[in-house]
Amino acid sequence: MATQTQENQEIEQAIERLSQKMRTVSDAMELARTPIKKKPANQNKALKRKKYRFSLVSIFKNLLLLLLFAGLSYMLASLVGVYIEKVKSQRADIQADTQAATPPSTAADKNVSESAPAPDRLTPLAPIIADTNLNPAIPPQAPPIAPAPPAIADFALKGANYQLVDTELGRALDIFITVVNRGGGVGRPRLFEIELINKQNKQLMAWPMAVAGDEVPGNSEKVYKTRLLEPPADFHNIRVSMQK
Repeated sequence: MATQTQENQEIEQAIERLSQKMRTVSDAMELARTPIKKKPANQNKALKRKKYRFSLVSIFKNLLLLLLFAGLSYMLASLVGVYIEKVKSQRADIQADTQAATPPSTAADKNVSESAPAPDRLTPLAPIIADTNLNPAIPPQAPPIAPAPPAIADFALKGANYQLVDTELGRALDIFITVVNRGGGVGRPRLFEIELINKQNKQLMAWPMAVAGDEVPGNSEKVYKTRLLEPPADFHNIRVSMQK
């Protein structure tokens, strides 16, 4: 009976060891099924290289920014220096002009101005002469103001142009003459002399034009117009003169 119990215990222990081995094997198989992620050695090297490159790029960028800031600071300082020098030179020129404009006062002028009392510097009044009856005489009156001269018209020929037009009577030449009144008076010029010339600047024909119509006010201008029917065939330009 004791022998059988011992055998049963040994069998149970054997079964337990067998079950442990099976669990160990199953755990090992499970571990074998799950892949283990391994980082290649090259990846670590690549990361290190990227970090190194990034550090170099950042250093280079910072260096460029520093150089740019230094250049801008130098340019700004140069511009400010030039502006300050320009302002100083302008102030010196203004002071020199003011000193040259004010004449130096002499010692005699100073003595006269200092010794003269304040009432003497005022404009003296016109003397009033009294008669024997101790009545004040009538003060002298100022002479009458002369009348201002009348405003006169002053004419000048500003320009002249022409235009060829077709009318019912044939070919016509319209001539426009612009006159300026530079004076303050009102009036009009007396006469225009109109000439037609060819390409060789030779006169083809000429005639006077008496000025009529409204007068030209002062400081204004007016355009006069005349027309010539059937101008010469070799007509090229006009020439106008004015008699005031």
